[in-house]
Amino acid sequence: LTSVRPASPTRPTVLRGATHNGWVPVGVSIEVAGLTLPGGMLYVGRELRAFDGNGRDPALIDPHLRVDLRNPDWSGSTVDYWPSYSRISAQARAAYLTWLAGGRSHPGVPISWVFLFFYGLERRVIVDAAEGGPAVLDRLLISAEVRRMLDIYGEHSSFNSYATQFLSLIDALEAKTDSAVAAPSRASSNWIVPHQLRAGLGKFADEGRPVPADWALSWVHFHPEIY
Repeated sequence: LTSVRPASPTRPTVLRGATHNGWVPVGVSIEVAGLTLPGGMLYVGRELRAFDGNGRDPALIDPHLRVDLRNPDWSGSTVDYWPSYSRISAQARAAYLTWLAGGRSHPGVPISWVFLFFYGLERRVIVDAAEGGPAVLDRLLISAEVRRMLDIYGEHSSFNSYATQFLSLIDALEAKTDSAVAAPSRASSNWIVPHQLRAGLGKFADEGRPVPADWALSWVHFHPEIY
């Protein structure tokens, strides 16, 4: 009998950073500087203007820029307060890409790496999704990723604040405001008014509908002039 060779398992496609330009979809890996970056949710390429038109988008990973893998800057000492991939040192790029290659989960990295990645998520939701298309479908996946990262890096107060407000924005964009929909939870801190509550109250007013009791109670809870 002729032996039948079993089919080899299909390997997941790894994009080549040198030829890619744009958003790397969720769950797709890409190779940059000899490292495989899993999970997607990245902008990789040579051209992506910042939304304000001031230079390149800080989240853009340009695979043609130098990366010094022999001398990675693990401390982030060469990175400014507002990091941008195109402006950080080759040593800092090495550390950042290594963190990404490790699944962006190592708890001891400089918070600068977390923010660099986070900037790309913000752009996808606030800029790309505003134009519709596939980016809209990424919002809930991005929300899940931010919540995962909060579990790891949430002790950093600055990241915690930005990430929490970002999640509130996604919740507002995804919400369908209706009297049958529960109001924002009052268990959270009342220091920041949730975007979902702001959008919901505006929608009730625009449609001339009474504010449901649970929404009114949340309004009181988060109102900055009510103690």
